Amino acid sequence: MRYTTGTAESPLPSLLSSICIRFVTFPQNLTQTFAKEMKLGKQSPQEAYKTTMRLTDEQILQAEIMFTGTTAVCCYLSRKAPHPTDSVTDTTVEDFKGTLYSANVGDARAVMYREGEGAIRLTRDHRIKDAGEAQRVKANGGFIAMNRVNGILAVSRALGDHLLKEVIISEPYIDVRTITSRDKFVVVACDGLWDSICDADVVDEARKLLETHRELPMKERCAAVAGGLVKAALTAGTSDNVSVVFVML
Repeated sequence: MRYTTGTAESPLPSLLSSICIRFVTFPQNLTQTFAKEMKLGKQSPQEAYKTTMRLTDEQILQAEIMFTGTTAVCCYLSRKAPHPTDSVTDTTVEDFKGTLYSANVGDARAVMYREGEGAIRLTRDHRIKDAGEAQRVKANGGFIAMNRVNGILAVSRALGDHLLKEVIISEPYIDVRTITSRDKFVVVACDGLWDSICDADVVDEARKLLETHRELPMKERCAAVAGGLVKAALTAGTSDNVSVVFVML
């Protein structure tokens, strides 16, 4: 099915934090690994996500990137109905447009706008304020101090961070849902956006930006929305880096 994207980001906060990010995204290691797993045709997209995160995490270790890590969020849009083995969060057979697979580790997030319902979160924040995550960390020998895992990390799942790998795992949360004509767009972004603006307000701002830039061709319009959301996060006072991908469904 057709979709259009636009991207924007603020500068990375430091060279150290960008090392693992750049390994994962250039030359598209995560994307290429997922595409390869899908091409093999032996797994559902849901299982391919799990394999991709595990293999990428192993690649980071093989590259001897030990002292840093990255969160990750991915969305895959398929024309097909959900795979028979998928655990589907939300499904409909009427007005079917495709199946959206979302996966994340850490606190990078994807939020969809559905006409008549508003913001729908497609991911799960892996932080220690999640009781299940805190329990898992402690059960595996970790501890919580200063609202951080082992007093160091604010997230409980990530790619990399191999010095803490006994408690910081790379297994993703995965959401599978069918989409219809009521599903209009998805905002995919790191925590620099979501920590400064709530899901509903991000969706409302995106809708306003779409209207403001309605005269632009769709690709430029999506880029303008992504850039506008970055600016909105900076205006709201974030001191974190902000990366946004805006996808029209």
